[in-house]
Amino acid sequence: MKKIEERGGPSREMSLAKLLDEMYKPDRSDQLYAVIDFDTDAKALRDFKMPAPLNCKEIAPQSLTLWMSSGGTSSVLHQDDADNFLMLLAGKKRVMLVHQDQAHNIYAHTAKSGGTSSVHQGSVDLEAFPRFADVPWLSAELGPGDTLFIPHSYWHQVESEGRNLAVNL
Repeated sequence: MKKIEERGGPSREMSLAKLLDEMYKPDRSDQLYAVIDFDTDAKALRDFKMPAPLNCKEIAPQSLTLWMSSGGTSSVLHQDDADNFLMLLAGKKRVMLVHQDQAHNIYAHTAKSGGTSSVHQGSVDLEAFPRFADVPWLSAELGPGDTLFIPHSYWHQVESEGRNLAVNL
């Protein structure tokens, strides 16, 4: 069973130490997914040291987010409002991408929140969403040290296998 991200759904705050304790419990049966948004979390930003190659104003990222997963998790099919790089530090991820001109075929207009699709590609009801079958997908498998450029407005869904750690900037 996969844990699918629920944007706007229930969440809870915990310390990083508590999160890691929970993720590494040997009897853990559910999946955990953590997001640290350094743009909005001043305390997290104070505790984070920007790597030297990125720490100059000419190339400093406009946004920085840390993603942690216990594995077996998946994002919703969504698009971001800026170009970004997904850098995988540990674990494995699979990223499915589709060009923004396919918004009609992925039923983006039926979503509850902007920038998302109401269809999850892992369990598509093709009777309800027949155009989804004709969407031309790109796929990328990421391992530790890999970086994927995701162009502005490209639709994408990210699946995490096993425990992993990634940075999005």
